[in-house]
Amino acid sequence: MKVKSGTPLWLSLLLVIGMAAPARTAELSQAAADGFNRYAQVTEQHMDDQIRQGHFLWADTLPEPERAAAYEQLRRGKILVEKQEEKENGRQIDSSQYQERK
Repeated sequence: MKVKSGTPLWLSLLLVIGMAAPARTAELSQAAADGFNRYAQVTEQHMDDQIRQGHFLWADTLPEPERAAAYEQLRRGKILVEKQEEKENGRQIDSSQYQERK
């Protein structure tokens, strides 16, 4: 839709606002909230353990040759990304019990 230069701005804004779909809020089940809270608790404990061991950055956990290379990349302004999966007692946290059922 093209707005002519003579069309008032308020009319254009009214059309845009009128075309926007109303947002729906999602209800979070208690099981989903409990699952997220457990995951957050395990993750925070893991992060605390890493800090106590002197591992502030992910690169700090690497063996020496890789650590030096990672810090060199950081010094050059590179961004390092590593997928992390939180585990509880050595096992992946089972999120299926917390997923919403429809």
